[in-house]
Amino acid sequence: MTESIVKRQERVKQELIAAGMTKRGLTNTSSQYLYNVIHDDEHVKGVAYSIYGGRGPILVATEHRIIYLQHRASYTTCDDLSYDFLTDVTLGFSGPLGSLSLRCRGQDYTVGYVNRRAAQVFVDYVESKNLGYAYGAQEESIDAEPIKAASRKFPPAAVDFLKSHDVGVVSTVDGTGNVHGATVYYSYNANNELYILTRSETTKARNILSHQQVAFTISDVSSANTLQIQGLAEVVRDEQLKSVVFTQMTKPRNYIKGKQLPPVTSLQQGVYVIIRIIPNEVNFRRYLADN
Repeated sequence: MTESIVKRQERVKQELIAAGMTKRGLTNTSSQYLYNVIHDDEHVKGVAYSIYGGRGPILVATEHRIIYLQHRASYTTCDDLSYDFLTDVTLGFSGPLGSLSLRCRGQDYTVGYVNRRAAQVFVDYVESKNLGYAYGAQEESIDAEPIKAASRKFPPAAVDFLKSHDVGVVSTVDGTGNVHGATVYYSYNANNELYILTRSETTKARNILSHQQVAFTISDVSSANTLQIQGLAEVVRDEQLKSVVFTQMTKPRNYIKGKQLPPVTSLQQGVYVIIRIIPNEVNFRRYLADN
């Protein structure tokens, strides 16, 4: 059942109080706006806010994400941060005054003059979520049979096309023959291999475990160019390669609403895995040129 606005407002208020926010903190415009951002299925576990900032930013930790929120009458800034992309959280004090800094891949977030009690609750909860790469911090893993087949070489024009794009559609098949397609970011290396980042609980990851044959399609509407790839997919085990690809796939990108982390960073279920696609069939078509 969907939670009413009135109930959500009161729930969020009580959860902020439980996390250490004072009555003065509740008058912060960002605190008052938070109920618009919180989902029905998530709850406030920690909050960092300035004791002097009636219109200053707040950092809110829930069981699913960290929210950086600053709301004023003229604008609202709201960033969603995945725990898997946090590399450091620091709480420092000089006398009664202190600041909290949150470092993630691509950007840092700081709240100054924080309430000490609330900030400590926030830090304790965030640290309990195990900062760092998910694939290095959790024991859960998925396995796939290593592929020994040699990859098909790309023609020079196809390589140029690959390097000038970074989004494609990967098509996978489950154990019963059902086909699934997903739009993903990719990276390409000189060994004629493609890499994508996903979570172990996604449909495409599970499909690859039961059926390693995949198809990958990259298209450009303006030029009418299309690259169609068929091949085999496997989970990457090499730690150094995983780190390189992970960094490439999770860098902030430009969207209509500005620079943000890619959609894969908002996935919650499972651990992050790097998928390698080794092509065995490559078809590059330049339809306008061919006609």
